[in-house]
Amino acid sequence: RTNGLTTGRVSAIELDGIAVEYPTGVIEFDGQIEITGSPDTPRFSSGGDSGSLVYDPQRRAAVGLLFAGSEYGGAGGAGLTYCNPIPVVLDELGVRLMAS
Repeated sequence: RTNGLTTGRVSAIELDGIAVEYPTGVIEFDGQIEITGSPDTPRFSSGGDSGSLVYDPQRRAAVGLLFAGSEYGGAGGAGLTYCNPIPVVLDELGVRLMAS
C-alpha cells in the first residue's frame, strides 16, 4: 500500500524472538521470515505495508504475509521486514490459495 512493488531477499527463516510493539503491548513472534531490501529498493517496506503479500516471482509462489518492519538494520542499514510464513497464515485462517 505504501511502497508499491519492491524487491528484496530472504535473509533469515524460522527466526524467533521478533518483538513488535502494538498499542496493547509488546508481542513476540517465533518462526518468522526476515527480508532485506535490494539495490533497486533498499527499504523493502514502510509503515502501512502490513498485510501485504510477499511473493517469489521465480517460483510464482506466495512466501508470507508482511506484519512488521524496522527503519534500521540489515544490509546497508536500510531496515528489515518480517513476515509470517504463508503456510502458517493459511492454516490459521483455514483457507487455501487457488492455483491459476
